[in-house]
Amino acid sequence: MAGIDDERRYALIVHPDITTREHLRSLLADVFTDFIETDRVGSAVFFAAVDVARIVFVAACLLVDGENQLALNTRLHRTAPLVVLVDADEKLPDIVQAGVDDVLTASMLSSSLSQRVKWLLERSMLQDELKSRDQLVLELQEEQQFTEALQETVAALTQTFDPHHVIALLLDHVGHFVPHDRANIMLFTQDHAHVAYWHRYTPEEVEQLTRVTLSIAASHIASVVRTGNIILIPDTSTDPDWYAPPGSEWIRSYVGVPIRAYDLVIGILNIDSAQPNNFSQKHVRRLQTFAHQAAIAIGNAQLYDTIARDAEKLRALHRATAFLFTPNLFTSNDLLALSEQIARTVVVEFGKVDCGVILVEPETGLLTRLARAGNFQVNATQPLYLDGPGLVPEAIRTNRTIYAPDVTQQPSYAPNNASTRSELVVPLRTPQGVIGVLDLQSSIEDAFSAQEQSLLEMFAERTAVTIENINLYNRIRAHAEDLEQRVELRTLELRSALERERELSELKSRFIARVSHEFRTPLALMNTASDLLKNYGERMSSEQRVEKLNRIQAEVQNLTMMLEDILTISTGAADTKTIFKPDDIDLQKLCADAVNVANEGATHDLRFTYSGSPNAYLDPVWIRRILQNLLSNAMKYSQIQSIIRVRVERRFFDVVIEVEDSGIGIPETDHHRLFEAFHRAGNVEHISGTGLGLAIVRQAVELHGGSVTFRTKLGQGTTFTVILPDNAMGKTHEENPSS
Repeated sequence: MAGIDDERRYALIVHPDITTREHLRSLLADVFTDFIETDRVGSAVFFAAVDVARIVFVAACLLVDGENQLALNTRLHRTAPLVVLVDADEKLPDIVQAGVDDVLTASMLSSSLSQRVKWLLERSMLQDELKSRDQLVLELQEEQQFTEALQETVAALTQTFDPHHVIALLLDHVGHFVPHDRANIMLFTQDHAHVAYWHRYTPEEVEQLTRVTLSIAASHIASVVRTGNIILIPDTSTDPDWYAPPGSEWIRSYVGVPIRAYDLVIGILNIDSAQPNNFSQKHVRRLQTFAHQAAIAIGNAQLYDTIARDAEKLRALHRATAFLFTPNLFTSNDLLALSEQIARTVVVEFGKVDCGVILVEPETGLLTRLARAGNFQVNATQPLYLDGPGLVPEAIRTNRTIYAPDVTQQPSYAPNNASTRSELVVPLRTPQGVIGVLDLQSSIEDAFSAQEQSLLEMFAERTAVTIENINLYNRIRAHAEDLEQRVELRTLELRSALERERELSELKSRFIARVSHEFRTPLALMNTASDLLKNYGERMSSEQRVEKLNRIQAEVQNLTMMLEDILTISTGAADTKTIFKPDDIDLQKLCADAVNVANEGATHDLRFTYSGSPNAYLDPVWIRRILQNLLSNAMKYSQIQSIIRVRVERRFFDVVIEVEDSGIGIPETDHHRLFEAFHRAGNVEHISGTGLGLAIVRQAVELHGGSVTFRTKLGQGTTFTVILPDNAMGKTHEENPSS
């Protein structure tokens, strides 16, 4: 109510009867200086005066006529005594239920009313005083507890540099003195903010919270960074600048207190509540104190971490240097293994993501990537040249350390890995010049501090000395080894000549024995057949004579084939190429004729299939020899009347010949020597043969530039597969050399 003076003593009279109001004024004129009157509990005058009145008189009829709840609410929101005026005693239960300090009937309105009201006022004042004293005691106790909490935090700060322990204790104290639902400390890194510490979050909330990275341009964070002032938002739903990260929609009131270290805002203490208007200025003042202690804890931890990192870097340099000067390194000739160990040492001891050792080849100007280590997995493939682009050649040419904190801003940087953000190239210097570099790369911008660069340069000096010493040792040892190798080589040449002589002698003996045996049998058969014809020809029928003549002719063909095989094997590779004459041939007819010739005796069931174009560009003589020898072996080592399959397929670029039998198979111990001249498998000694057939097959295949393979299983048969490239393209090139 406008014009009310707080220094005066007011009484509020709420009664519908003006006469009663005047009567009360006259009775209480010596107690109150002023009276405020209204005829309704819910009037504007009532609500304006209720907070300044020293006592309130209300007619009972206004409390029982549907306005009890309003009266009760009024009672709960004020401190002045409430006196109810009643007309009859039967209304007392309802009145008492409404909550009153005194009840007056009409008969009690007399001269003693003044004394009764004074007693009510004195009691009210005494209650207020007791409440104030109790409140003061509570506040003193709370301040004492607050001081003890600060002392406990200060003690923790002096006893440990672990910020997690100190801040966990600090956030626990915050929960005792500032009512809230969640609290966290957010630290700033460059342009982003992340939650580093938290309190009263569930594990699921922590997982979500730690995944969130906010830009410091977010409204309330930006305000703290820019001004360094505290932010108090009584109700986030009415604040247009409030930014709610995902999962924080429940926050209704918020306090953000800056954390300062070295005159910089390094973070923010965030206090959240689900209740609007939950924080007072007293809470804010206490949070400032807690934020100051958090800054000290974080600052101490950062300082301790810096000192610890520096000490660890020095220890790393010592360990790395000790590794470089171990005695076994000076007697090692494995520069690759040494480089790999150097790269691993840099990664382990200096904590960088990736390190490479690159050396210079002065004769060629080429830079050799000798070793690489690290989880970054840099895998550059393009060659490096001393006069080429990139930070590595530049560091070698200029004999100085090159550092690119942001490779995208370095004009001389030559990209080799999409993940690289910073690169440090340290020369390996010796008195004779730069012999190489240590190339360090990271996926983090500005990953190498000035101190780290200095330590790596010292390490590079020791690395260069070690590499140069090993190079010198290797050159001395290489000279000695060269002399030894010359002696050994000459000795090996003599031994090889002797071994070759022995092999030739053995081969000659084996050749003579094999050929004499293989020639003796057909000659004996021919001699027997000719004797029979000479002595008994007149007695034989024409069919018998033809049969004997055919037998002689067949043996002559066998001898002729053996002679051809022997001549082919004895001919040198160069001479063989001169008789290699590919031409356009009817491959289908050639293969069919060869199968028919082999099938003339009808000793086996030969089954021939052909697919594809009938023509090919191959040497017909050598193709016939391939088929003759493969078919001869298949029939020789298979049972009579067994099936032998011959499959020829003319493909687009090559020809495939397969000969499959169901014979005795080839022992595994003979596989590696199967195509050697005069070699025969261990399970065919009882079967006639020269051991030249497969050697000739291989020779014919090699002349065509093809391949021959086999599949075999003892007792179940063997399949030989010959693949020959169709040389039609080569023929075209020869005929058109200008194309």
